[in-house]
Amino acid sequence: MKYNISILFIFWLSNVNAQINQNDSLREIIIKDKKTTQIINTQTIDKQTQLQYQTNSLNHLLALHTNVFVKNYGVGSLSTISIRGSSAAQTAVLWHGLNLNNAMTGLADFSILPVSFFDEIKINYSSNTPNALAGHIELSNDKPNFTKKNIFQIGSAYESLQNSAVYASGLHANSHVELGIKGFYQHAQNQFTYFNREKETFEKLTHAESETKGVIADLYVKLCSRQTISLHYWTQESTREIPAALFENRSTKNEKNQSTKALLAYSIQLNNWSTKTTLGMVNDRLDYSDSLIALSTRSHAITLPLTETIQLFPSSHQKITIQASAIYSKLITNNHEDLQRAYLSVHYDIEPRWRKLFIQSFIQQEFTNVFTLPLIAGFNIKRKLYKEYYLNASISSNYRTPTLNELYFTPGGNINLKPETSRNLEGGIEQTVNKRQYSLKTRSTLFTRDVKNWIVWYGGAILTPHNIQKVWSRGVEIDASFRYQLESVEPEPALEIKEIQIVNQVQSPNQNQATNLHFQLLYSYTLSTTKESAIANDYSVGKQLPYVPRYQVKMNMGLTKNLFEIYYVYAYTGYRFVTTDESEYLLPYNTHNLFASYQLHLGKQHQLLTTFKVNNILNKSYESIVGRIMPGRNFSVGLNYWFKH
Repeated sequence: MKYNISILFIFWLSNVNAQINQNDSLREIIIKDKKTTQIINTQTIDKQTQLQYQTNSLNHLLALHTNVFVKNYGVGSLSTISIRGSSAAQTAVLWHGLNLNNAMTGLADFSILPVSFFDEIKINYSSNTPNALAGHIELSNDKPNFTKKNIFQIGSAYESLQNSAVYASGLHANSHVELGIKGFYQHAQNQFTYFNREKETFEKLTHAESETKGVIADLYVKLCSRQTISLHYWTQESTREIPAALFENRSTKNEKNQSTKALLAYSIQLNNWSTKTTLGMVNDRLDYSDSLIALSTRSHAITLPLTETIQLFPSSHQKITIQASAIYSKLITNNHEDLQRAYLSVHYDIEPRWRKLFIQSFIQQEFTNVFTLPLIAGFNIKRKLYKEYYLNASISSNYRTPTLNELYFTPGGNINLKPETSRNLEGGIEQTVNKRQYSLKTRSTLFTRDVKNWIVWYGGAILTPHNIQKVWSRGVEIDASFRYQLESVEPEPALEIKEIQIVNQVQSPNQNQATNLHFQLLYSYTLSTTKESAIANDYSVGKQLPYVPRYQVKMNMGLTKNLFEIYYVYAYTGYRFVTTDESEYLLPYNTHNLFASYQLHLGKQHQLLTTFKVNNILNKSYESIVGRIMPGRNFSVGLNYWFKH
């Protein structure tokens, strides 16, 4: 399929903050000869928005700029996400294809994932990855173009909560080697005063200090014009005090996370086929202690995946992908004996394309030494209806295997658990309008998902997981973006391009600028209810799952003029039930947030960006999880510097 220059507007429309031609002067557009088509329901966070969150963790970004629900277990504490009414373990986080979910808990903690570590953040709302019933988050860095350049970036921010953060990155590249290194450090006191509704008094949050530090590196070596070897390395450590909930007098809980991830890849690219071999390693250590009750748990999980991917291109309108993977994992804890399990999977994917029709279908079988796993398959279609209108539809099956915690935790694990299985269906309409003075993009999606053998923890003094429920999730998602150009500029010449790659590069400040208005609306309605239960007289049947809001609304609007940008973000989260029978709930909450930035060019090779944020302008008191209070009004100032030669 051929694309014209209007695709560039997509980056403007993805978020109210985006303005590639205007504010994002650090980006260069490179045209490559490769055909790509986005079929599945995916949202990519634009780079200009990411820039505003360089000193934050990923949970802050996702909470305001996506349709996912972010569950914060208190400021500086665990943060997970729910996509379309899913549990946290049903969403995978992939870094260069490597699954980052903890092997023991099955969770990914978004509060310790720095935004500055990634050049691209993509949310896949469709279920096409094993062990990810609800979709997945893709984290990656820009692909190399082996163009000679040296880029250095450093930034810092200070928050009124007595939190500070600093990050730095460097990129060196020539015609044969490209090396990028990024570092991040954050120290947070998380000090603020809040109203304790349980005691009806104002209190100051205590025992909430945290520290996160890490380094990530990407090395690409071009062996020849068709062969590339790459090494990706990420090491990180975080320590934090877990503050007391509103119903607790005090807290002595502490947690320490240590993680090392590495991925070695070798790829060959020929005219009609390509192959890629990857060997990965994920080494996670998690220590948790509570001196008040003399509790101390330690776990050490090691995962080693080996993947071979072959892509065939029989014609310009067809792509076939064959992938084989072997995964070995081992868990060492002080709660039970060493545990090991292995996976072997085979994946087949075909993408035929015609003038107005794009199809993607896959089939995958996975084998393990622990479970008997079902064959999963999916079929996605994208059809051009009329001019700028497209129809999207998808049907698929998937599963999630029980975590090591669910199987073997002592006390309470259940070795008889079965994998969760799902059937998924979604459909929607996309519209993209690009005019000389304005651009509009809308996407409306209806979805339904049936999950069998949903795992629920219940019991008396000791909680135990059981396959007791069938859950039905359905709803609608809307993503609408609009940009209006207030001042006329000379139009760009029409070009035909086939792919766009964004890379960091400082450009001359003497470029034509315009004044633009930006607007984006994100809306989601999710009805996620228990359909059946194995428990007699289970009052959860027909009721909304705990901590799944039916309604979410997020609205972004802003103004960009020359090198100055200001925008406002509103976020509304509806009722969340605390109990399975809907007898107890948390009230809806909304936040108002303001962001401003100004770019200053110091010659052709230097650039300075200042940022200012006001979060929760109206100083609302709210809880994402019962008893876990979130900060009121707080401020943040930041400074970012780039140098290139």
